[in-house]
Amino acid sequence: MKRWAVLLMGVGLVFSAGAVPAPPTGQSLMASFSGLGFLSTVGFGSWAWDVSANGLAVTGGSFYSDWGQAFIWTAERGITPLPLMPGKDPNSDGDGLSADGSKVAGTCGWEFSGYEASVWSYDGAQWNVEGLGDLAGGSFDSHAYYMNPAATVIVGEANSDKGTEASRWMLEGEVWIIKGLGDLPKGAYWSQAYGASKDGSVVVGQGSIANGTRAFRWTSKGMADLGTVAKRKYSAAWGCSEDGSVVVGESFSARGKDEIAFRWTAATGMVGLGDLPGGQVLSEAEATNADGSIVVGWSTTDLGMEAFIWDNANKMRRLTDVLSAQGVTDHNGWVLSSATGVTAVGDTLVIVGKGKNPDGNTEAWRAVIANY
Repeated sequence: MKRWAVLLMGVGLVFSAGAVPAPPTGQSLMASFSGLGFLSTVGFGSWAWDVSANGLAVTGGSFYSDWGQAFIWTAERGITPLPLMPGKDPNSDGDGLSADGSKVAGTCGWEFSGYEASVWSYDGAQWNVEGLGDLAGGSFDSHAYYMNPAATVIVGEANSDKGTEASRWMLEGEVWIIKGLGDLPKGAYWSQAYGASKDGSVVVGQGSIANGTRAFRWTSKGMADLGTVAKRKYSAAWGCSEDGSVVVGESFSARGKDEIAFRWTAATGMVGLGDLPGGQVLSEAEATNADGSIVVGWSTTDLGMEAFIWDNANKMRRLTDVLSAQGVTDHNGWVLSSATGVTAVGDTLVIVGKGKNPDGNTEAWRAVIANY
């Protein structure tokens, strides 16, 4: 996630993977739970970051040949590695998906060769990867964290001559144009973008203030500090609704001690969403659905971190409890430690995240809640 000075054409190599079919489009969405598996049988570990708007594709990363590698998952094909970029160290992660799962945004590389924000695209026969470049100035380093459903907007961070800067890439024709979004006043120059509205006119993330960070909401008028939950000093925004009017994230005074998930609107300001029973008072909102009515994330209980789902009527609930109430038992033996992506398909919710499977390994998962 980095940028060139103000505008930059997306640069980078395009690399073809082996023939990998595009995600299927006709699966039914019944209440269910499934682990997504691993790319390697040597080092077990996988994590999911996003689910496509149609609920049929998932992206994230998994250990593969001792490195993390981005993957695309569908029920029909299972977990499949996405190609690495030539000239970069063999390391990548998938962070955002288009509506139909045919495009993925993420990052390739490692400290030694430089990170680069990247886009994977399926051309009808195989997956290709394209680097998105960086802002002008500083060391080469950029990361992509979110892609809009139409695959025309990507946000993340990039290095400029000022430092790490929240950035937005917009697709103009066949060229990705990068723009640095600045930073909040005071503090060291540092900002990151994690979510955006459907059209890219609103971007959310965190920026630097004196002695900490604050959640921001950026528009054409600039970057606005969203404040904090009562009795907290700092905050970070991890996602927003499709129109950018609802923002979710965490607020805290000291991370790991008093973090609280929040939901922000212009009318209510930043409102804490509470905490699951047991354990410390710690929670974090990771994502929201298109209209901002459903929030997912994690909170601590006596089992440690556990995934939650929140809505205004039911407030914060353990995701495992909601699945069990629908008769889903495949999650038994798991600890669902975090929910990181959610989409609503009619009255069905598809949620993804990571957890500890019955063998004690970290594994990406996908849960479907019907008639929500």
